[in-house]
Amino acid sequence: MHRDDDEVFPIVAAADGGLSDDGLSVLIKLSTVEHRLVHLAVRLADLAGFVTFLLHLAAHRGSMSGTSKRSESQPIPISEVCVRAFENGRECLCVRVGSTELMFAVPAGGLSNLAQVLLASGALSVHGK
Repeated sequence: MHRDDDEVFPIVAAADGGLSDDGLSVLIKLSTVEHRLVHLAVRLADLAGFVTFLLHLAAHRGSMSGTSKRSESQPIPISEVCVRAFENGRECLCVRVGSTELMFAVPAGGLSNLAQVLLASGALSVHGK
């Protein structure tokens, strides 16, 4: 358990969850290392802002105050991007933000489409012939 002044922050050991009955919120059950449960709900409308906030914390390795308005997009600082191929033929796009790695399953042909878009935008350059 971490403490920050008078506040106690239990360490999360596992997470589970699903959608609310009305489909408007993500319900999250967090289990702590002390075997206690913490329940929370995040409205789907606020999910992108919540995830962005968490990724910014991971990237900056420190605290961030509040989140901006939902209508504003905040760029997430990417540390590294790579592609992983698995034995079953599945390919994933891996994005590292700070020390957090996110892995996205890519549909067949998706990586070549992504590469074409990046080349067309000038984000990638090809060296050699």
